[in-house]
Amino acid sequence: MHEYVLRKVRNKRGTLTKDPPRIGFNLSDYSNHNISGNKLVNLKYSEEPSDAVNLEYIKEEYKKLSNKISNELSEFNGDITTIIDKIKEENIIYFIKPEIDIIKLELEQYQKDINLTATNRYIDIDGSFQQMWKS
Repeated sequence: MHEYVLRKVRNKRGTLTKDPPRIGFNLSDYSNHNISGNKLVNLKYSEEPSDAVNLEYIKEEYKKLSNKISNELSEFNGDITTIIDKIKEENIIYFIKPEIDIIKLELEQYQKDINLTATNRYIDIDGSFQQMWKS
């Protein structure tokens, strides 16, 4: 098997051009080599991001990525389904009622604090209570 080396050379104007095409290669209008119907085969796995790869490599990587995404989605859907089923199975009031009771107790305590403060004629300044006038 022949190895074709594609090198860039400079012409008289100093611009880059390419070597004349080898067997099976043509030059395009922009002086790029093309492979008139020939295939690049037997490529090894890429070592650099810009390396060419073969179709098998692309298929393998696609399959790996596709399987990973599929697994992640099925786990996510399973978690969501479990949560929804749990909420449906149990009465929602058991989740909400304790929270409502806590809020009611806090509001009652705030109301007592406000009434006590108003009764003692205090005002909150900079986080410390100071007496406005003495009774």
